[in-house]
Amino acid sequence: MALTGHAGAPPGARGRALVAADLCHLVAAVAWVGGLPALALLLAETRHRHGALDRLAIRSIRRFSILGMVSVAVLIATGVVNGWRQLAHIDDLWTNDYGRLLAFKVALFAAMVTVAAINHQCLTPQLPAPTAIHKLYRNSFAEFALGLGVLLLVALLGTMNPSKHLHISSAEFVGETALVHNHSADGPVDSRFNPTNKRPIDSRLQP
Repeated sequence: MALTGHAGAPPGARGRALVAADLCHLVAAVAWVGGLPALALLLAETRHRHGALDRLAIRSIRRFSILGMVSVAVLIATGVVNGWRQLAHIDDLWTNDYGRLLAFKVALFAAMVTVAAINHQCLTPQLPAPTAIHKLYRNSFAEFALGLGVLLLVALLGTMNPSKHLHISSAEFVGETALVHNHSADGPVDSRFNPTNKRPIDSRLQP
């Protein structure tokens, strides 16, 4: 996905850096959200044993807590990079559909981080207390549900053009023209061509 999206379009070192940021973002999301069902299964098994936690289970839960912290840090850093790449202006977060959907995604992510922080700071240190196990089990499902919401919004965002990549509207075409959307070192460029002589009519650097 990182290699086929907008991240890989710019040439040179800038394009490679954006692909790397996109790749790290995806890996961190998969590690965190994808690991939550396994954590819930571990906690469910523990509850069936009436709260009896062995050393391996406690160590696994604590290691997952650390994995979550690292994933959050990577997601925040790469999310800022991706936001800078996708949004033309900060007010896009409330002035167009793509920005509003992205803002909603950020809100769900913030809710996930809040639940994860409660798990890490308040509940994990209380292990192996049965009440902590029960709350961690409940919170793992809440965290996973929020993660699925984030993934759904990512899928919806993938069907839309970011505000920094808006193409020339077909209503602006004059006569027989063809549109070419390209990426240069300075950013996305929309060019209109006369298909008969293949000469550009005009080119427009996106903001």
